[in-house]
Amino acid sequence: MAMGESYLVAGILLTFPLALFYRYLLTPYTSPKHKDIFLTVTGLALYFFCFGADAGHVVVMTMCSYLFMMVCGVGATSCIVVLLSSMSHLLYGYITVSGVSYTVTWTLIHCQALLKVVGYFLDLLDEQKDAPESFVAYTAYVFFPFTSLVGPQFQYYRYKKFRETTQIPNSWGYSLKQAGVGVIYIGVFYGIKQFTSSDFIISEEFLSWSLPTKLLFITFWTKWLITKYCAIWCVSESAACLAGMR
Repeated sequence: MAMGESYLVAGILLTFPLALFYRYLLTPYTSPKHKDIFLTVTGLALYFFCFGADAGHVVVMTMCSYLFMMVCGVGATSCIVVLLSSMSHLLYGYITVSGVSYTVTWTLIHCQALLKVVGYFLDLLDEQKDAPESFVAYTAYVFFPFTSLVGPQFQYYRYKKFRETTQIPNSWGYSLKQAGVGVIYIGVFYGIKQFTSSDFIISEEFLSWSLPTKLLFITFWTKWLITKYCAIWCVSESAACLAGMR
């Protein structure tokens, strides 16, 4: 496992103790603003733990998008400008850090944050809001530590319900179920990896095969490859549910 992947996995595992802390100590006893601060700080800490100074790309994009909306207001044109500028920043990242084989870089969290930022402003547009809401609520939503590294995504109105509740949810069952499904996916991925690799389709052996054989192999190979991502999404969702996100 590459260093980038090792730090990413460690970061995802760290969300579980954070989820327990939030679930039992913050949910019933603190205000929404204090929850926002905790989620912002811990989300940023995970960013910089996993990606170092490169996490600054995401911070800059997030802050600039909010500032732009504060100055220009929430509207269709403003949302398009934020989307295009953020996508251009992400495209720059793909061009500068991509290689022959996939490696975990800051573009991963930038993509997640971009979806959150655009979704946030589209939600405000649907609600006919003229300006962004609380800055710390915005950053807590974007940097939400339990899903900001790999997903899954959720709408801002769900985050508002999450931050305002003082009832500890009955989510242990679903959380454990998703964690178990993630473990199964991981087992499938590493079990099959003993016989192939993610770089096999650029090998000389693969290129020497006939076209029907290549197509048949790719059909199953892509299904296998995506199990790694399904595993990460399930484990990440497990931590979010443990914290109380439903």
